[in-house]
Amino acid sequence: MKKYMRPEVAISEDINEGVFAASGDAQGHPKCESKYMNGVFQNTNYTSSDGTVKETFGCLGCNCYRGAGYCGLEEYQYGSYDEDNGKRKPGWEQEGKQPHDRAW
Repeated sequence: MKKYMRPEVAISEDINEGVFAASGDAQGHPKCESKYMNGVFQNTNYTSSDGTVKETFGCLGCNCYRGAGYCGLEEYQYGSYDEDNGKRKPGWEQEGKQPHDRAW
């Protein structure tokens, strides 16, 4: 290294842990857009007929939802979700419902 390059510090509201910023993982990959799920996958649970929409439907309706019980964003196949802006959140949230609204 012939010339010293001073590292730059960037502050991002989108990143929760500084480790990601330091490791160079801020490459613009699509992220969960739900303000209630916080990027944590939750499968459907129809066992309770009086549950909330979050408890009952979980991530159902999100374009990244996979019926096999995981989030498509966990596959690291980001290209297929680049056009889903505004749709990477559960269907109930897209409809304007709150997490504690009744499911049925």
